[in-house]
Amino acid sequence: MAKVRVRYFDIARGLAILAVILGHSTLNVNRPESMDHVSFLFYSCCFSFHMPLFFALSGFFSHPESKFAWRKEIRELLVSYGLTSFMVIICNVLLALPLHRSILNSLVIWTKASIYGAGAPVDGLFWSVHHSIGAIWFLLALFWAHLLVNLAVHLPYTFIWIALFFAIGYTSAHIGWLPWSIQAGMAAATFVYLGHLAHQLNLQKILIQYPWLWIIPSIAWVASIWRFSGFSMAVNQYGKIPLLTFLGALGGTVCVVGLSKLIDSNLPLINSVLAKLGRYTLAILCVHLLEDDVLPWEIIIPRVLNQFTSLAATLIIFTVRLIFDLLMALYLHQIPVINRVFFPELAKRQA
Repeated sequence: MAKVRVRYFDIARGLAILAVILGHSTLNVNRPESMDHVSFLFYSCCFSFHMPLFFALSGFFSHPESKFAWRKEIRELLVSYGLTSFMVIICNVLLALPLHRSILNSLVIWTKASIYGAGAPVDGLFWSVHHSIGAIWFLLALFWAHLLVNLAVHLPYTFIWIALFFAIGYTSAHIGWLPWSIQAGMAAATFVYLGHLAHQLNLQKILIQYPWLWIIPSIAWVASIWRFSGFSMAVNQYGKIPLLTFLGALGGTVCVVGLSKLIDSNLPLINSVLAKLGRYTLAILCVHLLEDDVLPWEIIIPRVLNQFTSLAATLIIFTVRLIFDLLMALYLHQIPVINRVFFPELAKRQA
């Protein structure tokens, strides 16, 4: 029997991918310490929940009690990472001369970044890497998180193992950063497992039966935004109050899913658009990473800032990126064979 998609989960993913693009655009225009109040609100709100939501929803729909699906995980996560990284290298090499850069340096820099797989600049790398690969660290980390959760659920005291993975990933990040986003995956396994647990416990039904419980995740999310001091799952940086950041991420995930359910019920045009975005987040994320690593934003953004305020510049850059990412994702959808990697639904239909 074919699985029926629950649209409000796709809407939640759609909101999360918009938050990824808006959050990156906000950071590209201004550093956190120099942001105006509205820009900082964009930044803190987006980064407080977007990656945790992706990991938690992945766990919600996972079946870690089954045998680990090596072929599926490799195709959807590692192959998509490899193809996107390859395109980043090729595009940077092709644009090197027009942008007055060294072709050889571009080749070496982005090959190293692709092999190391760090999602953001971080200390303690095991060899010299001049650039982080960016947003597709998520694909590597999700692979490790799925593998670790699958391992943990087949062991006694599963939750202790999950907590241990988080502790090792989080603490070791302050000593050195391993390649391939292994430590990010160790910490992210907690969100994947909690998403799986939410499904097992039927959290949706509990929240419907006892609506006053919404107060708890709402307070946690608002508090984490109010006291936001940075949060990057890419390098296991949980700000000055890690527990609040962690609880706020869980609260934000629950609240965004709840908000998505309201959108699904009450906003018929918007719900269709957001659901479509949510169904194709893998392709959009990879295309966004490509333009983030390849397009000369360091040249474009200062020129935009010369004409507009930082807030207006953020919204302009966000809009341009969103349009570009959607058009490129649509183009990617038309490429035979390759489209089956970035649009897993196509592979399922053709299986």
